[in-house]
Amino acid sequence: MTIETCTAVCKGNNFRYAGIEYYGECYCGDSVRGSPAAESACTFPCTGNRSETCGGSSALSVYMDPTYPPSDSSSICDYTPEGCYTEGYNGRAVAFRQDQLTSQNLTIEACLGACKSQDFPLAATEYGGEYVNRQ
Repeated sequence: MTIETCTAVCKGNNFRYAGIEYYGECYCGDSVRGSPAAESACTFPCTGNRSETCGGSSALSVYMDPTYPPSDSSSICDYTPEGCYTEGYNGRAVAFRQDQLTSQNLTIEACLGACKSQDFPLAATEYGGEYVNRQ
């Protein structure tokens, strides 16, 4: 297995992501569900080209096809209210604060649109002028 072979197989089968693990096990998908790992976790040489790195033990070298359109064809109208949540004791209720919008131009539609454009399935507002999202 090589990086080129795996990414070509995934692209040819209409997948946005290719992942290579454990010297050359190739995986394809429309999203990445694992947590980011240190680059040092992906050090195994590829079986088809030992100068390339093909993941590690329980660690994938992940490649994204930037020309592939997102598989999620929903719109901001597809978001539904999920209720009001308190902040967690070990972190925020929704983790990723976004600073692209200012409190002066924040609307629910702007928040949903910004989160949607980044493929976040959840959006939240708080304090009347902040918005955050979660993958």
